[in-house]
Amino acid sequence: MRFAWRHDIREFFVGWHCFFRGGLLLAHRPAWWRALIIPILLHVVLFTIFVIVVVALFDHFFLFSFPRTWWALLAGLVILVSMIFFVVMLSVPILVVFGTVIVSPFYEVLGRVVSQAYGEALPQVLWREEWKQSIRQIFWMFGWYLGMQGSLFLLFLLPVVGGPFSTVFFGFLLTAGFFGTQYLGFSPQFRCWESTRQRAWCLEHKGLICGFGMAVGFCLLIPGMNFFVPSAAVVAGVLLVREHGGDRAHFQIVRS
Repeated sequence: MRFAWRHDIREFFVGWHCFFRGGLLLAHRPAWWRALIIPILLHVVLFTIFVIVVVALFDHFFLFSFPRTWWALLAGLVILVSMIFFVVMLSVPILVVFGTVIVSPFYEVLGRVVSQAYGEALPQVLWREEWKQSIRQIFWMFGWYLGMQGSLFLLFLLPVVGGPFSTVFFGFLLTAGFFGTQYLGFSPQFRCWESTRQRAWCLEHKGLICGFGMAVGFCLLIPGMNFFVPSAAVVAGVLLVREHGGDRAHFQIVRS
C-alpha cells in the first residue's frame, strides 16, 4: 500500500496508451466499420446541435460593452474563463450520455464482435436487457458525476483551498474518470459482471480508468476526431477489461 501511487501512475499510462491501441485496431479491421455508420451519424447531429447552442450562448455574452477599467476587464475574463470551463465540464459529458444512450445497442454489438474476434465465448443475453442495463448504468454514473461537480462548485467558492485551481484539477480528474467508466462499462455488462464486481474492479484500477478517460476526453475536444472517439473507446475498453479483468487475457486475435 505504501507505493500504491506508483502502480496507479503506471496504470495511468497503460490506460492512456490502450485508447490509441483500440483506435488502431479499429482502423485495421474494416469488417467492424459497418457497426459504426449510425453511431457516427448520430454523433455528428448531436455535435452540430451542441455547437449551435454554445455559439448562441457566447454570442449573448459578447453583446455587453467592452469594459473601460482594468478591474472590470479582469472580472470579465474570469467570468468568461469560468463559463468556458463549466460549459466544457458539463456539456461534453451530457453529449456523451445522450449519444451513448441512443447508440448503446450498436456499441454492445461492436464490443461483442471485438471479444469474439479474440476467440472469447460470451453469455447470450437479450439485447433489450443489455440496453436497459446500459441505460441504468449510464444515468447512475451521470447522476454521480453531476453530484460531484456540484461539490466542486462549492470548492470553487473557497479561495483558502486554491478555489479555481483545485476545481480545475479535480474537475479534470473527475471528468476523466467519468469518460473511462462510461466506455469501459460495455465490456463488463456483456460479460454479465455483477455491479459489485464492476465497482471493485474500477476502484482497484482507478489509475487505468483515469488514464483511459483522459485520453478519451482530450480526443473528444478535437473537432472531426470526436465523431470516431466513442467507437475507438469501446474497442479499447474491451482490451482493457480482457487484459486486466482477471479473466483469461492476451488471446491472439482470430483473423476473418
